[in-house]
Amino acid sequence: MTLVALPILWPLLLAGAALLAGRRLRASRTVGLLGSVGMTVASGALLAVVASDGPQVVDVGGWGLPVGITLVADLLACLILVVSALVVLATHVHAVLASEVEEQWPHYHTAHLVLAAGVALSLLTGDLFTLFVGFEVSLVASYVLLMGPATGHTLRAARPYVIANVVVSTLFLVAVAATYATAGTVNLTLLAEVWPTLGASGDAIGLLLLTVFATKAAAFPFLGWLPDAYARASVPVAALLAGLLTKLGVYAMVRGESLLGLVPDGLGWLLPVLAGTTMFAGVVGALAQTDIRRILGFHITSQIGYMLFGLALSTAAGLAATVFYVVHHILVKSALFLVAGTVEQRLGSGRLERTGGLMTSTPLLAAAFAVPALSLAGIPPLSGFTAKVAVLRAGLDADAVLLVAVGTVVSLLTILSMAKVWAGAFWGDQPDPASEVAAQPATTTTRFSPRAVAGTGVLVVGTLVVSLAAGPVLELSTRAADQLVDPIGLTEGGQ
Repeated sequence: MTLVALPILWPLLLAGAALLAGRRLRASRTVGLLGSVGMTVASGALLAVVASDGPQVVDVGGWGLPVGITLVADLLACLILVVSALVVLATHVHAVLASEVEEQWPHYHTAHLVLAAGVALSLLTGDLFTLFVGFEVSLVASYVLLMGPATGHTLRAARPYVIANVVVSTLFLVAVAATYATAGTVNLTLLAEVWPTLGASGDAIGLLLLTVFATKAAAFPFLGWLPDAYARASVPVAALLAGLLTKLGVYAMVRGESLLGLVPDGLGWLLPVLAGTTMFAGVVGALAQTDIRRILGFHITSQIGYMLFGLALSTAAGLAATVFYVVHHILVKSALFLVAGTVEQRLGSGRLERTGGLMTSTPLLAAAFAVPALSLAGIPPLSGFTAKVAVLRAGLDADAVLLVAVGTVVSLLTILSMAKVWAGAFWGDQPDPASEVAAQPATTTTRFSPRAVAGTGVLVVGTLVVSLAAGPVLELSTRAADQLVDPIGLTEGGQ
């Protein structure tokens, strides 16, 4: 019980301690970092136990099914939990060493840890209602993080984010209530047994849940809320949200589709179409942007499409590829947002026409960008190459030729868009101060310090570890996929 609940309880308890620390910055920093480090250690320990002993299932408070809250730690949840904890730690380190957000706003550390606890609860819960609670905890914390030290521009950019998530949260609650009224339970394992008997009611609820999760994942056509919010948020907040929240939507889709079959019979085309349009719309949106963080924001949607690609195949190989892709993408995307924010702080702007020359002036920052950017683009031998090959190979094995073609084209366009960022911000010359573009208003520039890439370094190391250990990580992903298609095994895990 203790180890399964610890990744949830530890950051939540430390969030309370950070709140009590108030404006005592040194104390709140110490408590915040202890919360992030402790969550990372607990998540790693839980993964080790699950990998060796199998899924761990705990009935909270001793209440059994069907009314009790069940925590389920399987390989899918634990793999995503470990890399999520690394992102929580890395963004916390960046906030302390290279950002002014926690100095401007004393409750940053509390909100950061509450969001981490919400993410952990979402991953480890075994029922739909507690999944809703986990989503809401993380979302409310994200609202606080976005608006705590916000400016007028930040608030305007965050408005679509808040509205979209409030609407889908309401729909999610409606779906949970309808599920309980129809099936008499919200426990996922029990639902897997009765779902085929629900008929048209189950089909309607499944489509509603699919819409909710697709919106949270920023899949096409539900992506409009994301780019501006992440482009305007403070650097550690943007990196934290970019790495974690959309992947919770993907996680819920994977869990729901594999256990329940959210897509009704006769609509088998829905997930492949969703995957293909999401891949393509995201990369086209990225190519049209000139702001680094907006480019990365649209790329979130594009890469979500690859994750849905694997899910849409309805094969064990496709699920394994999706799991690996999620693990890879969480690390890479958060690292890129940290670098993009550091570029803005260094040069006063993230617009490509106002940047340049960073390869010469700050080679350490260029290196911190190069590793995750090459991985995102799918360049071997980095983890992004393994992830895309796994997805495309699974697609070929399932004769999904059209999806494979779309995925290949999108991969080439991803390389092109990342090359545009590299050429504009790192490889090219710095803009002439006398030019019209350079003379446009920008934020104040700052002198570069190696501390600015300390948090990014954690994620770059994580990316390199996943790249070098791609075989073992893919094997764990395959085992996670096997557990997904055998839900009965979850109720027989250790306690």
